[in-house]
Amino acid sequence: MAVSEIDDFAARLEELGALVVWDESLPPRRRFYTQDPVGNLLEFVEATP
Repeated sequence: MAVSEIDDFAARLEELGALVVWDESLPPRRRFYTQDPVGNLLEFVEATP
C-alpha cells in the first residue's frame, strides 16, 4: 500500500505496539513491513510525489 508521510505512519504503528522493519534494498522509494494481528505480512511504500 502506498502511503504519504511514511515516517509519521510508521511511528504511529510503533506507538501502538507494532514491529516496523524498514527495507532499504530498493532506493529511492522507502518502504517498511509490519504484521497485522493475525500475522499477515504488510508492506507500506512511500507514495510518489
